[in-house]
Amino acid sequence: MTFPDTEDVVQSCFEMGKPDVSVNSALRTTLNQARAEGRMTQGAYECAKLLELDPDGVMLCLLPVVTNPQDVTVVIQHTLMEAFCWEHDIPLLKVSSPKNMVELFPEEASGADKSSLTSRAINCVLIQSPQNGLSGADKAVCAFYNKALSSNVLSWPVINLQI
Repeated sequence: MTFPDTEDVVQSCFEMGKPDVSVNSALRTTLNQARAEGRMTQGAYECAKLLELDPDGVMLCLLPVVTNPQDVTVVIQHTLMEAFCWEHDIPLLKVSSPKNMVELFPEEASGADKSSLTSRAINCVLIQSPQNGLSGADKAVCAFYNKALSSNVLSWPVINLQI
């Protein structure tokens, strides 16, 4: 068994950490399309129900990076979601900040306390596969995931969203 050169892994990590405007734009478009078509599920409980009923119908799982590792409940929820997605070959992307994830859903956050929204409804987002095939934005997000997965980086791809 051979291991990749350390420099290659570090370079891949560096490239993955740079904000990619096209991936940001594609992810926003994918989320907006999924919301408009009713293919988006938010919240840990609702996502767990969907994963139990139809894991093959899920196109993408989106989780914020855990910012407080002392919050054991969130750490366990994320670990279980990650394991389930990995087991069922569901692409999983992590967003660099829970605050940025809340900003993706302005209508849910309007008039509400955004900090409670972060922990309550935006701790997990699932996008179901579209009925009419993948859009260009969907393909771009999936291509980013596949590139990240094949780049010898041993952690989940993290998107630094530009809000």
